[in-house]
Amino acid sequence: MSLGKRKSGGGNSSLLPLLKFDARNGTFFLEARVQGAGGWEKRQTDITDCFEAVFDLANVQRGWIKFPRGAPPETVLVPAGEDPGEAPSEDHKEGFRVLVQVDGVAHEFMSTSLSAWKALDALHNAFERERDKHAGQLPVVKLHDVIERHYASGCSFEPSFVIHGWVPCKHADLDDEGKIQF
Repeated sequence: MSLGKRKSGGGNSSLLPLLKFDARNGTFFLEARVQGAGGWEKRQTDITDCFEAVFDLANVQRGWIKFPRGAPPETVLVPAGEDPGEAPSEDHKEGFRVLVQVDGVAHEFMSTSLSAWKALDALHNAFERERDKHAGQLPVVKLHDVIERHYASGCSFEPSFVIHGWVPCKHADLDDEGKIQF
């Protein structure tokens, strides 16, 4: 007995679009998978100059991430503050995952970049200091600056975020269009 043909067309359309940071040049971009004439294609949009997103920092995860070429990420993640244990393999790097909303659409922001980790850690600390004053709300985050850092191995760019405001959040569930419910 076989499973039969999938009605959803392979499932790729259900993946969340991505928010990515390139530490090599200090840019943020949105990446979505769209159906093109030749199959699934990546569509990237640079949002560095207009970066603004709602971060679900109450549910940020940390742990081990492997980005295999041509395949989805392999993750072992736990809530922030918990110990993810040892890396499952030498190819897994320490990283984070957080859902963000950009222009009303949920995106997954996942990275193993040290500079992105430092920026998210500082943002999460600011969130922790202010969250009790904003019960039931999520922070609206803007990119304050991108700082060039020089190391023996070369240069890297580190983002700096600021909480610009707060918006109400009923819960962080996604609707059928991948939008966080507010």
